[in-house]
Amino acid sequence: MTASPKLQPLRSGWWIVVLCVVLGLAAAQAVLQVSTPLYRSSTQLFVGATGSTDTATAAYNGSLFTQQRVTSYVELIESDRLSREVVDDLRLSVSPAELAAQVSGTALPNTVILQIAVTDPSPRRAQEIAAAYGRHVIADVTELERPDPATPSAVKVSTLQPASFDRSPVSPDPFRDRALGAVLGLLLGVALAVARSRRTRTVRTADDVLATTGAPVLAAVPQERRHASPPLSSVLDPRSPGPEEVRLLRTRVYPPGAGGAPAVVVVTSPDRDEGTSRVAAQFAAAVARGGRRVLLVDADLRRPLLSRELGCADGEGLAEVLAGTADGSAVIQAAGEGGVAVLPAGRRPDSSSSGADEARGLFAAPKMRALLDTLCTEFDTVVVNGPPVLTDGDAGSIGALGDGCLLVAGSRSTRRKRLAQAASSLSWYGVNLLGVVLTQVPQRGGQGHRYLADPDRSAGFPGPARPGGASTGTVEPDVPFVPAAPSGRLLPMTGPARDDPS
Repeated sequence: MTASPKLQPLRSGWWIVVLCVVLGLAAAQAVLQVSTPLYRSSTQLFVGATGSTDTATAAYNGSLFTQQRVTSYVELIESDRLSREVVDDLRLSVSPAELAAQVSGTALPNTVILQIAVTDPSPRRAQEIAAAYGRHVIADVTELERPDPATPSAVKVSTLQPASFDRSPVSPDPFRDRALGAVLGLLLGVALAVARSRRTRTVRTADDVLATTGAPVLAAVPQERRHASPPLSSVLDPRSPGPEEVRLLRTRVYPPGAGGAPAVVVVTSPDRDEGTSRVAAQFAAAVARGGRRVLLVDADLRRPLLSRELGCADGEGLAEVLAGTADGSAVIQAAGEGGVAVLPAGRRPDSSSSGADEARGLFAAPKMRALLDTLCTEFDTVVVNGPPVLTDGDAGSIGALGDGCLLVAGSRSTRRKRLAQAASSLSWYGVNLLGVVLTQVPQRGGQGHRYLADPDRSAGFPGPARPGGASTGTVEPDVPFVPAAPSGRLLPMTGPARDDPS
């Protein structure tokens, strides 16, 4: 099932939530260590009428009278008068007001029972205070309910339950305080994770990509050490195994045993300097090592970086083929012994408006589609290195002519807004977005594949089928792939060579 985008901040910031919960528990434990334990003692008094109860009516009236009087005795318990009496009796070193704050009186509902509760740092003193309150309540009520010294009191108060003694503190409560600390830490962690997600403007993880584009991360290419990046020409060396993450990308795009596979794969990015050319070359080399005939096409006419870094000879290329001034088979160049051929960009259009219009006209759908159909009859896979989506209007048109598109984004360099705009633009052109390749991923334990998102989490996403079994980042062996039919149609094929499209 697809994870809700609202939960993505929690998925990417889970460590913040866990840290805040731990800090909340630590704060609760610190409070428990510095808090003074309080002990509780309680006593219960029974209030009864002293009048005649020979008849039912007299008994009822006496009970009703005492219930009404009990509620007024609560005020007596919490009064300064009674507190002063207890302080003098026990010779306590606290003021009457401070003692009154430690005492509470309660009239139990629908009864004539009066309960007195006392809290104190000493369990023994709490018991003594509760017992003293009971004695003084009995004496004061007897005096107050006697209208004349010669007549008996209207009520009789007696001790129902003596003052209790309990060595277990009632405050602080370890379980309650720790639970409160964990809950407060959880709420704070969630708030910080959401705030962090909203403040962070660049994509960092697979969850960020999934929440921004709805597409999974098919590969997470680790960030190379400074000055350690090999030249692009060495990527096509058949003796080089290539990055494991790119081999995993090949396996995800071309699952072993699948009934169809994209014949034309377009590689593009939102902006320049995202690593598109390197990813395209590495992907083409990985596919070729699996036994396929691969053609790498440099379709970025305005900045043919791929052609220059691969050391392609200057001269005619894609631009001339589309313009009809050169033959495609004549301008294709071999790139070492890795089984990858290269169709360079050709001449670079000038920066004037007429030159830009000319370059845009070269990628008119009929011309480019016819060329791709022809190339698919000679090669099993055509990898097109396309221009950036948001800086070149040709990217959408080129992507729509392919069977699938890989969108390259730089971790911590590509802004979420730009990545979302690029995905939306490709969708508007009807491009089949296979997934996102995240580049420049910081190494954490040397496991770049930990940044991968499960493609199955994007329900309804038109990406490639998942390889057999759950992927754990293990590199699949080089195995032959099932080829696809030309012209962007995904059809099952048999045999090692591509059939004639006619």
